[in-house]
Amino acid sequence: MSYSSFSVHLDISHEATPQQVHDFAALFNCDAKMIMEVGPAGGNPVYEFSGSFTDLEKLEAEYNTINGL
Repeated sequence: MSYSSFSVHLDISHEATPQQVHDFAALFNCDAKMIMEVGPAGGNPVYEFSGSFTDLEKLEAEYNTINGL
C-alpha cells in the first residue's frame, strides 16, 4: 500500500513551546517542523505539519476551532 504525505503551513502562537506543537501534531498522527522562527503573522513561528490528507484535515479543523475560525 502506498502512503501519500501532504503538508500544511500554519502560524502558531509564540507562547506555545516546540514540544507542545509536536504533541499537538502527534494527536493527529502528524509531524511538525518549524520552518520560520519569526513569521509574517505578527512574528509568530510558522510550522509545517505533514501527514495523511485525512489526518491533516482533522488537525486543521481543531486548529481552526482553537483559533475561533
